[in-house]
Amino acid sequence: VMYNIDFSNIKKERKTFYILFGFGIVFFIIMILILGSHIIKMKSMDSEVMSHRVSVKSSSGSEGETMYSPIYYYTVNGKEYACSSSSSSTSYPNTDNAIVKYNSNNPSSCVSKYTENSMVLLIVFMIIPIILLGVSIFQIRKINKKIKALKELNISMKKNGGNELLRKNSH
Repeated sequence: VMYNIDFSNIKKERKTFYILFGFGIVFFIIMILILGSHIIKMKSMDSEVMSHRVSVKSSSGSEGETMYSPIYYYTVNGKEYACSSSSSSTSYPNTDNAIVKYNSNNPSSCVSKYTENSMVLLIVFMIIPIILLGVSIFQIRKINKKIKALKELNISMKKNGGNELLRKNSH
């Protein structure tokens, strides 16, 4: 009698976690690039000024809801600039004047406090790919141990003709 435990289904399960791992890596790289570009932009903002006027831009969201985004107006060297937020929300934003950070070499390059606060959300989203990577690594290691144990059992059963397994089950 030839004994051979088939573990092709376990290998398919492992492949699924390798795919999940790949998605996690891609998602993580994308999030790092986005976060990095935000950090580089924030580093170039070497000056700040209080806005003197705030307006709100409204637009239609992907599901038909109204999205709001503040526009902060500020003056540098007698010239007025507008700092539009790169993020928007379904809730109406605060229209109080706020500090606007800008690049002194290019005052039209700016970041509002509203946009700066959205970076916190970006950092929170970094947790998602980290969880994907952690779960997939844990599962892949667990499956690899299972495959190794089954391979050893196959070898043992081939050597002993399955008698060792029968002895263990009869006790």
